[in-house]
Amino acid sequence: YCQGMNYIGAFLWLVMEDEESVFWLLVCLLDDICQPAVHAPDIRGTMSEYKVLHRLLDVREPRLAAHFAATEVDLVMIASKWLLCFFTESFPAETAARVLDAVFSEGFKVWFRVVIAVLKIHEVELLESDALPDIMQALQVAFRGTYDRDALMRFAFKRLKAFPRALIEKHRGEVAAEMRREQQAAKEKEKQRLLQGLQAAMDKTERGKGE
Repeated sequence: YCQGMNYIGAFLWLVMEDEESVFWLLVCLLDDICQPAVHAPDIRGTMSEYKVLHRLLDVREPRLAAHFAATEVDLVMIASKWLLCFFTESFPAETAARVLDAVFSEGFKVWFRVVIAVLKIHEVELLESDALPDIMQALQVAFRGTYDRDALMRFAFKRLKAFPRALIEKHRGEVAAEMRREQQAAKEKEKQRLLQGLQAAMDKTERGKGE
């Protein structure tokens, strides 16, 4: 079990009203469509997908990407439920159902399309928000107010450029390498901290013997 799975399972049950069908749909979503480590005890998989999202924004929506960077907005820190709950806690129910239907049909890249579509549709409001709390509020209002699910999907699939799987996988590979380097650097830093602590303890012991 991972945080967010209960929202998805409950939402699917409300739609399907058949526990066995819900179970296998949930298995399909988590095991076959999402990246394996997204719904896991740690958040590395979730962080990885949001890093990919930020890279896509850098290329597709540079004004928004630059604004998020300037205001120190990391979407995984303020909107992880978009992925962990797969929009079931963010969109109105009918819109969440429409998006999930497209995800089951087209695959996970629909998630990137939909997020970027909402950000693009509400670009003006987001660019006018100069502080993190204001951006968080603008995002919440944007998602909660997306009642026209058909208009959202038309924008996501007709107005946005193609999202080749090869491009997404390229970014995933780069992000994975970046996160491995960060993890290794953190391990080295912790190792140095422990060695310094050990050396300090040994020096203190030696001083005690001298006294």
